[in-house]
Amino acid sequence: MIKNKNGIGAGIAGFVLGAAAVAAGLAAHHYYTEIERVRLNDASSKADESNGDSLKRDDEGNVIVAAGMTGLLSRIDVKEGDNTAAGETIMIIGNTIPVVSPVTGTIKTISIKEGTLVSEDETVAVIEEAGDEDSDEA
Repeated sequence: MIKNKNGIGAGIAGFVLGAAAVAAGLAAHHYYTEIERVRLNDASSKADESNGDSLKRDDEGNVIVAAGMTGLLSRIDVKEGDNTAAGETIMIIGNTIPVVSPVTGTIKTISIKEGTLVSEDETVAVIEEAGDEDSDEA
């Protein structure tokens, strides 16, 4: 009978410790997710303030959008040809980390599919930046 009580006690203790570990893991995930969200939003704001000086561009002058962290690309909110505004979320990494458009323009290419693991700084899209001038041809 004593053996069963110890076995039950050990089982309950293991369950409690397991639940505590899961709770700690979820809390850590939430903390680091918030840190990453703030970092990405701050980086986007700084890119906007610098008038594009820190933007990566391809050979044609289009803006390269890179993943801000490694993770599973869970959602793509735009498609090629869509217009986007600076700061608009165009993709989601994991469940909560936004990939934001650094400029206003047109999505030229999307180089990754939903459900794919992306690496930090991997190119996920290219945006043709909207020009400030109006070109009226007569």
